[in-house]
Amino acid sequence: MGRYQDYTDKVLKDLPDSSVAEFRRDAWKLADRHYTPGVVLDLYWTWCGLGALMAMFGFGIAGLWYDVQAWWIIAISGALLFLLVRRIVTRFKRAAAVRRALVAASSDIDKRAESGEIPERPTDWQGDLPLALQSDNVNKIYWRGNA
Repeated sequence: MGRYQDYTDKVLKDLPDSSVAEFRRDAWKLADRHYTPGVVLDLYWTWCGLGALMAMFGFGIAGLWYDVQAWWIIAISGALLFLLVRRIVTRFKRAAAVRRALVAASSDIDKRAESGEIPERPTDWQGDLPLALQSDNVNKIYWRGNA
């Protein structure tokens, strides 16, 4: 994982590993939270701040036509824009790292179930076995209703 290993370890530590079904159920919920639309919605106030800072930056540029002293508006809004964009990029990269870690953990759980180390379903499990997390279904929107 590299850069976001601590974050992914913290996020994945509470996933159950007593059965495949319980792991997949909770892993799909976690994947849903770290899917792109979920990340976008979590950053609601960040997007509002980004819009406000872009407006402030635009007013600063327009203010330069009238007064040279408007440079400080551009400097402050530019620095804050940089920080907000960095925050957004970091959140998306962390979410992608969590999705990759979920796929890796899912294949590990599946291997443990194949070897007989853990059961597929607990004794009190009702319903079908959730789909396995794979890179082709975790990163697409159609998987959402399959959890």
